[in-house]
Amino acid sequence: MKKIIAIFFILFSFSVYSYDIDELIKKANNGDAEAQNKLGKIYSDGNSTITDYEKAINYYKLSAEQGNLYAQHNLGVMYYFGKGVPKNLSIAKEWFKKSCDQKFVIACGYYKKLNKFN
Repeated sequence: MKKIIAIFFILFSFSVYSYDIDELIKKANNGDAEAQNKLGKIYSDGNSTITDYEKAINYYKLSAEQGNLYAQHNLGVMYYFGKGVPKNLSIAKEWFKKSCDQKFVIACGYYKKLNKFN
């Protein structure tokens, strides 16, 4: 079982980060919400490039504002932990709610957790 999980993790890592950055930037600049979210993820994680939270936030916002549920969740995470932005649980909660409204279960978990405290 551990081998299967390790293989899945390796394959998932390659699928997220094996993109041509220049091609993603081109697509993102043309308004592609999926490319914007992927770039945000690359910049926030620092894989394949140097960590740049400012760029990550920018790309997540562009994608999230187009309704990308993953970008909405990722942006919520950035505010929840204060990565690249001041920690702000109210803003995090708003983004988690938008993602949760689209049935992204992980975002729903964060949203419910924040509702218990606010």
